[in-house]
Amino acid sequence: MVRVEIALHEDGTMAEFERVMSSLAGDIGTMGARAFPATAAAFGRAAREVQRAWQNWAMGGSLDGAEDIRSVSPRLAQSIRIEDRGAFHKVVGTDSRQMERIQEGQPEIRMKEVPNWIMGRKSRITNPNDPGKPHLPYLIIPFRWGTPNRDGSARAHFTLANTIPLEVYKMVRQKRRFARSERLSTTHLEPNASGEMVERSEYDWGDAVDGGGNVSGLYAFSDVGRGSTYLTFRVISANSKAAWVRREVPPNDVAGALARSMEPRVNEMVKAALEADLGL
Repeated sequence: MVRVEIALHEDGTMAEFERVMSSLAGDIGTMGARAFPATAAAFGRAAREVQRAWQNWAMGGSLDGAEDIRSVSPRLAQSIRIEDRGAFHKVVGTDSRQMERIQEGQPEIRMKEVPNWIMGRKSRITNPNDPGKPHLPYLIIPFRWGTPNRDGSARAHFTLANTIPLEVYKMVRQKRRFARSERLSTTHLEPNASGEMVERSEYDWGDAVDGGGNVSGLYAFSDVGRGSTYLTFRVISANSKAAWVRREVPPNDVAGALARSMEPRVNEMVKAALEADLGL
């Protein structure tokens, strides 16, 4: 979980923030929200402001001290929630794995090299049923494609690079002309690169886009109750000409940037509320 804590502790510190009215911290720590209603309300407002700032970043807004999000993510924004751990302790956080990858970064992965993906559990081997032929490891990687807006632009969840071109989409959306694929309820066992028997799904394959560069081999899968899902599949093998390297993505400390950028505002709010509660 990626989180930002807003809490006033006995020692007068706020997790993720600097010192706040340390001379009054002992009283705040030992008395409840009824004795300090304005302060309790200020913590609630502070948490909501941190939440809104984080959600704004997820929707493409800027945040001092953090890189902008690469692709706007309404789903990530919706996942950012406030956890109430007491009148003077709020946690703003998300369980989004996307946010974890952004916050922590991602190392470079050379997918064709051992012991990386090509030898993992989901790996496959050539000629699995013929012991007389070589068994070379490979992977089948699905790539999900987004549907375009009416003007051909990319929707919020996708970039232009993984959005179906408008003319192609007009063709594949016609179910009578472009048959849907479907994952069946049946499965079979097949060895992976380590000799482990892995359960594989079986499919009823429909039509695929022929030609069209990266969109070549696009399938439309029926998704009950949700329309269609569009996927292409690419093979990674030791003999692939492409390097198949996922570049390193450096960490983007969004949580720390939120804490630092919101600190003055939160300090101001809490100080004013403390003074109001104490009649100062």
